[in-house]
Formats: sequence, C-alpha cells, structure tokens
Amino acid sequence: MKIAIVGDSFATDEVADSWVALLRAQHHVTNLSQRGISQYRLLTIVEENLPSILEHDCAIVWHTNPDRVYVNNDVSFPTRTLASHPHADLVAADSLSSSNTHWRRTAETYYRVFHSIPQQELYHKLVVQHIQKLMQPIQSVHCSGFALPGTIYSFADLVQEHPGNVNHFDIAGNQQVFEYLTRNMS
Repeated sequence: MKIAIVGDSFATDEVADSWVALLRAQHHVTNLSQRGISQYRLLTIVEENLPSILEHDCAIVWHTNPDRVYVNNDVSFPTRTLASHPHADLVAADSLSSSNTHWRRTAETYYRVFHSIPQQELYHKLVVQHIQKLMQPIQSVHCSGFALPGTIYSFADLVQEHPGNVNHFDIAGNQQVFEYLTRNMS
C-alpha cells in the first residue's frame, strides 16, 4: 500500500520503533510532516502536494494543536532557530517561556490582546473539514495527539499513558498507534 503522511511532530520521527518506521517496513510511505506547524501550515502542505498525495492509496493526517497560530515564513523567532523546527508556528507554551525578552513580550501581547480560543477552535474545525474534503478521493485516517472534538481520533490519552521521545510516545505507545492505523487503513 502507498501511504502519504502529513502532520506535526507526532508524525515526523522515522527512527526504529516509531509508528512511521513500523508502517514503512510494510508499505511505501511518503512523509510530509513537520515539527511545530499550525493547522493552516498543515493545510498548505496538503494543498501544495495534493496531486501526489492523491496518487497514494491512503493518507494519514495527523492534526495539530488548535492553539498554534500561523506565522509568516519571513518572521524569525526562537523556536525557528532550532534545526528541528524551521517551519514552526506560534504556540503559547513555547513563546511565553522564551528567554528572548522581546519575543516573549510580543507573544504575551498577542495572547493577552488578540488571541481568541473560540476563534482558534472554530478555525481549526473548519480547516479539518476542508482537509477531509480534499482527501475524499482516497481513504484517509485523521488523528491527533491532542483531545479534539469531531471526526478526529485522539491519541491524547495514549500520550499521557506512554510518553516518550519518539513522536511523543514510548515504544509501546508507537506500537499502539501503528496498530490503530493498520486497522483503520484496510
């Protein structure tokens, strides 16, 4: 089976024992995932790669935290200086704990004055629905490491039960993700 994967850091690692590596051992996998991305950036990856994604038998879309806010590519901030996160978008936890005083103040202002949780959740829901519609020509499995309402399977409890350093899970957690995806792709 040819499988396309698009998602956030829960879907990036392909080291031994990761759910992505376990899938790759049995299938042809194209992984377009990136660490720290917002739902909007995930959508742009899907749209930019849609013709090639639709050539696959199945797509796994690992949806991200609704709180992540898209940041234009030309904006530099501390998280983006990490080699592992060149396309990261804004999230409160990273921004408000930054040692960069200027960036922390900017983020504090944004989250205090402009950020709206209901707006972000609605926007997230609409983007999920749009991605699901784009994926209709092929089978797709939609999931997340966060507790999200709607038609997305949540691995939030598994993250708590089996935390680790590979896609945020330990070996047992990655195995369970692999087993869930395998069952739901057939």
